[in-house]
Amino acid sequence: MIPALCFSQSYLPLQDNWEIPSDTSIKIVAGNYSFSDSSKDGVIQITGKQNITIDGDSVSVSGMDMSGYMIHITNSSNITLRNFDLISGYYYAFYIKNSDNITIKNCNLSWNKVDSTGWIVIFDGAAEALGGGVFMNSCSNSVIDSNTMQYQNDGVALYNSNNITVQNNNLSWNTSYGIRMYETDSSTIYKNDCSHINRITDPSDCAAILLLNCSYNNVDYNDFTYSGDGIFLNDYETYKVSGNSFTYNDCSYSPHNAIEAVFSEGNIFKNNIASNSNYGLWLGYSFNTIVDSNEIHNNSGIDADGGGGIAIDRGYNNSITNNSIRNNSNGIKIWEKGSPISPYTNTSYDYQIENNVFSGNKYAIHINTTDLFTIKNNDFTYNWTGIHLEGTITNDTITDCTFDNT
Repeated sequence: MIPALCFSQSYLPLQDNWEIPSDTSIKIVAGNYSFSDSSKDGVIQITGKQNITIDGDSVSVSGMDMSGYMIHITNSSNITLRNFDLISGYYYAFYIKNSDNITIKNCNLSWNKVDSTGWIVIFDGAAEALGGGVFMNSCSNSVIDSNTMQYQNDGVALYNSNNITVQNNNLSWNTSYGIRMYETDSSTIYKNDCSHINRITDPSDCAAILLLNCSYNNVDYNDFTYSGDGIFLNDYETYKVSGNSFTYNDCSYSPHNAIEAVFSEGNIFKNNIASNSNYGLWLGYSFNTIVDSNEIHNNSGIDADGGGGIAIDRGYNNSITNNSIRNNSNGIKIWEKGSPISPYTNTSYDYQIENNVFSGNKYAIHINTTDLFTIKNNDFTYNWTGIHLEGTITNDTITDCTFDNT
């Protein structure tokens, strides 16, 4: 291994197997470098260190064979990586594990490991991570800000982490996820471009953002358009409170679901755009969910269930309020479909549908075999059918609604 030459020296050329000591600030000499990392321990290695800044202004590094990592960090804290012109050709540009207070800013980490076909197994953990820009596992209190990570599998992959801020990044045109979150909690996802996340294989479970078994995250003001799904949240068999908040995101133009949140509890979707997709919001088996003040327009899919604005199979205690729901095949569809998915035994019940505007839908509200719902103070205008009820319907209330040309 080659140690840093001198702590007091600010400008150093990039070198292979470079171990960086604590309390170091390095500006790498500008240039184009090529280093493979077949040993997968990093061209730059930071292990058990603190208080390091590495500036890669005017530095481009190619890994050549899509393996290994340009920077490998473990068991370290207070590390800043900034200003790299381009890091490409690695499995992940930056690999970070068991570390905290990491800052990654103004770097271009693009053209790393990429696959454009095949089904993605969303339940795979960190050991099966797909490759891309930044990988973090068991990290906390870190910031990923104003970077570009495109044309690879993942933009940012967060596993088993907490209190991570991902903001102002361009994570578009990847083939798996703009942001992949696995058991990552209490984080902030803000003003990122995660648009155009797609694969040749369709469907493939790719999405602009995936949250698997994640809780108490704030996801706000992001561009999630033109992707396999916009938002994809799944808590299958975890039985945990999700408690995530999604506000002011544009999730439109998905061939599948602008927003998909399944088997999940306590999520909030407010002031989002979920339009021009097969479904605006698909919320199967979800409960204690708030859907408020969203724009849900022009969702008219051709699947067996008919597509539509909001679709919930076997959910309960959900609130749907103050939304603009226009020109969908089904504005809201609530039902029990076949036998429940094991191990769940959910039935469909307890909905508050209030103060929404329904216009131009084939069915504004379509409810099948659901109990204890309240439909109140909604405005129905120019729908083919206002409210369509079928199956076993009990203990329900429809009151104070306005129907015009419906």
